[in-house]
Amino acid sequence: MDNYFPKWNQDRIVYQWKNDRLRIGADDVDVLEITGYSDFWSDLISCCNGINSFEEIKDLLRKKYDISENIIEKYISKFSDRNLLEILDRPVNQIDHYLINESLETYYSSEGIGGIKLLEKLSNLKVTILGCGAGGSHIALQLAQLGVGRLHLVDDDIVKENNINRQSMFTFNDIGKYKVDCVKDCILKRNYQCVVTKRKLKMSTVDAVKKEISESDWVFCCMDEPPYIAQRLVNRACYLFNIPSIYCFSQRSAGKLLFCNPNIQNIGCVDCLLYEQDSDNFQNLVKKFSNYDGKLITANILTNILLLSSWVVKKWLDCVTEKNSNVWNTLFRFDFYSFREDEFKHFSKQSHCPTCGHDFDKSKLWEILKIDE
Repeated sequence: MDNYFPKWNQDRIVYQWKNDRLRIGADDVDVLEITGYSDFWSDLISCCNGINSFEEIKDLLRKKYDISENIIEKYISKFSDRNLLEILDRPVNQIDHYLINESLETYYSSEGIGGIKLLEKLSNLKVTILGCGAGGSHIALQLAQLGVGRLHLVDDDIVKENNINRQSMFTFNDIGKYKVDCVKDCILKRNYQCVVTKRKLKMSTVDAVKKEISESDWVFCCMDEPPYIAQRLVNRACYLFNIPSIYCFSQRSAGKLLFCNPNIQNIGCVDCLLYEQDSDNFQNLVKKFSNYDGKLITANILTNILLLSSWVVKKWLDCVTEKNSNVWNTLFRFDFYSFREDEFKHFSKQSHCPTCGHDFDKSKLWEILKIDE
């Protein structure tokens, strides 16, 4: 441990309390209290500044307190296990852009999901966002602000007047501009380290989606039109390339979320979920949706959009960090009224699925929801 650099997470207040006690933290559920030798503990914590090496910390404390190296190492390890400090492999002042990411690093370390290591992992990810409307644009921004290093934005739409009141990234000055241009500009103003590429394209075939998602680590499908078809196109392309994907939808009262991953055995996909719903009634319903030629207005508010995008991105972060990776084979629902997440629909991998199955069933559903390869 001599060449490592302990760094105390400075999101917890450290203060002396009654009868020579040291208290760490003010959170209702996460306060550590140490009895006795409060001066020693205060000095130990002060030494763990991310610049002093473990060897230097040992020397400083042994001179003042005549304490063994093993005890110092033991308690630094205990603090690390409690997510109170992070063990760095180099001094914090040698980490590029640390001050920009200080809040992120402290949060990640205090949550026990990685600190600097997680920042480095996120910075090496490429995430593709398909659809940069209200949901997709806010998801892209939040991913960039989490530290995702590369984003690819795809959308052929332009900003319209009726987009403004449910967005926080577009202004009236952006009307007539391409959404991907506006989203890229907004992201780079907040995280200039993020590499953002964009494509002004309407994706209507699996091949078109494949060209946009190649080399991606994750794909977010934020397209809602045409219903079912858009999700099927992305699902097929992601399975052909073995890329995990996320599908999110928003209605006036709730948002829905689905995770898919072709790299994990027995995990179903979008088509598996559709196959489980297949019936004459479902097929008739899909036909009604597909043939509807009336004008629909997106009935939603920015408040709900921000709730949805934050929920989606946080679920993704928990999955990536394995803090909660139990997200598969479930359609999740987030209620905008109760602020509650529910497991709306469970499903399983289907052997008759046209995308990930091995015994394709030629249901009429796939003719109704036909996709072009």
